[in-house]
Amino acid sequence: MIETERLLIRYFRPADYEDLYEYLSLKEIYGFEPGKFLTWELGYIFNPAFRGRGYASQAAEALICHAFKHQNIHRVMARCSVENIASWKLLEKIGFTREGHFREYGFIHRDTDGDPIWNDVYEYSRIRDGS
Repeated sequence: MIETERLLIRYFRPADYEDLYEYLSLKEIYGFEPGKFLTWELGYIFNPAFRGRGYASQAAEALICHAFKHQNIHRVMARCSVENIASWKLLEKIGFTREGHFREYGFIHRDTDGDPIWNDVYEYSRIRDGS
């Protein structure tokens, strides 16, 4: 629980559901919320024994084309480590546009003291019309 001068921030309780339903049922609340999700996220990992043969780019391209053509998806986004040159080159090769560089976005490993080793990531996207 967190208290401020005017607020008490806490987990929802069963008794809160009627109030929650009341305001979540208001049409104006959903002016800022998505309806059907038309953005998908692409992720991949390949066995090192098969890298460098074009399988990842072929698979990614096939998935994206399927999403655009058969699932009516508008946008596909992907994130990769700044240090993963092969990954961001693959995304650029298949028509993704780099949209951002997020500093210390996340971590996978910890150092010997148990502290996170933070990684920067690039974010890419590809829009159905090809941009």
